Amino acid sequence: MNPQSKSRSKPRLSTPINRSSDRLEHWEQKVLELDFSQMPVPFRWEQSARFAHFLNGYEAAGGLDQLARLHGASREAAIETGRWRGDASELWSCLFFEHRSARHTGSEPEGDHLRLVNALCEQLRQALQSSDNVTVSKLTHS
Repeated sequence: MNPQSKSRSKPRLSTPINRSSDRLEHWEQKVLELDFSQMPVPFRWEQSARFAHFLNGYEAAGGLDQLARLHGASREAAIETGRWRGDASELWSCLFFEHRSARHTGSEPEGDHLRLVNALCEQLRQALQSSDNVTVSKLTHS
């Protein structure tokens, strides 16, 4: 992990939708309360779109260029080893990047790419549920 990772270890959660909305799943409401125990097992890509955007990955990583570098290095590690590289905040930022990429390209992951992002989702869920160091500096609403 690089020295800049420390500055990203306390992400700011942001909610692109109204927190009290009945559109949120129960587990998503719990995540907004920083309770990760109710996340689906296994956690998969198709469940992660709204969740991915609870964190502003651009801000957490320090900008688009830093986010792209973080994602690229972590993804390469996943391709080589089967495991994404990073702590919970970095993994969440990578998931955010994957969703932004899918939106901008207009294509959802398939085949090997889908297997890779499903592994990211599950690894992130495990990191969030096993970590005592996931803190939030500020919960924001839009």
